[in-house]
Amino acid sequence: MSEIVMNEGRDAVLLVGGGSLCAAAVPLLQAAGLVPAGVIHGPRCDFAAEAGVPPLGRDADLARLRPDFSRAVVTAPHKQAAKLRRLLHDALRELGFTLVSAVHPDAHRERDVLVGAGNLIFADVSLAAGCRTGTGCVLRAGVRLEAGCGLEDHVHLGEGAHLGEGVIVEEGAHLGREVRVDAGLRLEKNIFVPDNVHLTHRTLPLFRFLSKLLCVDTETHAGLLFDFQEKFYKIALQLHGRRTFFRRSRLPEGRADFPPPTLTHSATRRIDLLSVCDVPEPFRASQGSTSL
Repeated sequence: MSEIVMNEGRDAVLLVGGGSLCAAAVPLLQAAGLVPAGVIHGPRCDFAAEAGVPPLGRDADLARLRPDFSRAVVTAPHKQAAKLRRLLHDALRELGFTLVSAVHPDAHRERDVLVGAGNLIFADVSLAAGCRTGTGCVLRAGVRLEAGCGLEDHVHLGEGAHLGEGVIVEEGAHLGREVRVDAGLRLEKNIFVPDNVHLTHRTLPLFRFLSKLLCVDTETHAGLLFDFQEKFYKIALQLHGRRTFFRRSRLPEGRADFPPPTLTHSATRRIDLLSVCDVPEPFRASQGSTSL
């Protein structure tokens, strides 16, 4: 067994949480001139190196490591609950760690931009004038925020996401790759938006409804629920496109906004839900269509 070499020193940074985000954060920290000291894993995670950075312990070891390290960044995957990331940030603060933000040198920031503590901002991110980010936000490569956008704590924006002018994203929201958000919208706390979605004043109520229906707020196994949640959304979007389950409600006179979709039941329409899911052929053949 090879000996673990610790990059000790108060300028080194602990990466709290292993996984894909941690592996991506290692070259980001190095590009930002920071030294990844080691990885702190959760109690049930594999004790393994990430992108060549050795493991130094688990969550319970943070107090022991505090005399040797003063700075840390949370790299727990965003497929886990925002609640877990919030707890980790609170624990690091209580132990006296400084939460480090890593901003890639290729990221572009205009005037009057404020970046919160513990942010990970990857290459080719563009922050227009007046943008604000809270604590523990992750902006993946190619994210673009127009003027006046605001991100609250623990928001994740996937690769290529684009927020229009004045968009506000509340705490714990997760936006997937290539998500587009129209100007002036406000995304609610813990909302989940899958890849390649265009959020408008018409489509946003659907995702508000689905996020509440499939709210993931647990510290363990959130990734499994996340995958189910994403597949359920694809089904719901197809139903919405066929105008079978979701319909518009009539608005009072003078109201121009789009109301939340209301669930309706149609006994005369049949949809093959199995054609939407990845279901094995034997099961598909035996089940056929499903009446709704």
